[in-house]
Amino acid sequence: MKRFGLYVIIVVLSGLLVHQCTKEPETKTITKVEYIEKTDTITKVKIDSVPITRYINRIKTVKGKDSIIYREVHNDTTIEAKEYRTELESDSAKADLKILTTGELLDVSGTITYPKEIKTITKFQNNSGLFAYGQSDVSFQNFGVGIDYVYKNSVIFGVNTTYNTVIKTPYIGFKLGIRIK
Repeated sequence: MKRFGLYVIIVVLSGLLVHQCTKEPETKTITKVEYIEKTDTITKVKIDSVPITRYINRIKTVKGKDSIIYREVHNDTTIEAKEYRTELESDSAKADLKILTTGELLDVSGTITYPKEIKTITKFQNNSGLFAYGQSDVSFQNFGVGIDYVYKNSVIFGVNTTYNTVIKTPYIGFKLGIRIK
């Protein structure tokens, strides 16, 4: 009767833990953004030779910074300014700029386009798994079954039972293993 109970415990444990074998490995994706200060040399400059005439009001804000308000038509509160469109290219970047001037530089605006390197690292985490096995010796005098549970590819827990047919005696064994490499 004790042997039957041992077999029932082994079957129940294997049934509870076999679900772990069906899971896919867990993956973690880590995105690492590195900002590197880089100096680049301008290789090409293109400035429109015909500027666009703009009418603007220059007003002073409370914080002391000049603000520019564009107007459609010239009136007694506006001044005439020239807007130049400029393209600058370097080895790895491009700038599209608007330069507003009356002879005095009033405003520079635009965009700078450059490649940004983003590294994505994907890590696979090993899942745990359950293994069932059978064993016998060469003379077929010992038969056994066992279950090993591997936890995240680092620790093994196991239990097995063996039956010796010559002396008609069952044996129970336990296993604990750790990864050394």
